[in-house]
Amino acid sequence: MKFAQNKIEEAIKDCTLALQYDPKYSKAYLQRSLCYLQSGSFEDALIDAQKATELDPHDISVSQQIQRVKETIQNIQIAEENKKKGKWTEAFAAYEGRRSDFILVGSYCSMP
Repeated sequence: MKFAQNKIEEAIKDCTLALQYDPKYSKAYLQRSLCYLQSGSFEDALIDAQKATELDPHDISVSQQIQRVKETIQNIQIAEENKKKGKWTEAFAAYEGRRSDFILVGSYCSMP
């Protein structure tokens, strides 16, 4: 899988192509959401996760992805606020939370 090989931009293009063929393919939205999250495009990640939920509301992995994206955005906002205040320990702790999200995402995407 291209995502597991850290070829995120190619994986995003592949998902987009799959969605051109089948706009109701919820797994393509989910995978593209994971790629966007990994690349730092958090709003796009949330939009795709929400679209996947709309198409497949009973898929638990989709609701988990929405939660992951929201938590990542929140961690970054907290880190940036703490950085502005000179609270470096708190800023690094919030960024560390973001890093663990990416580790989780990467391991999820490398599954067959």
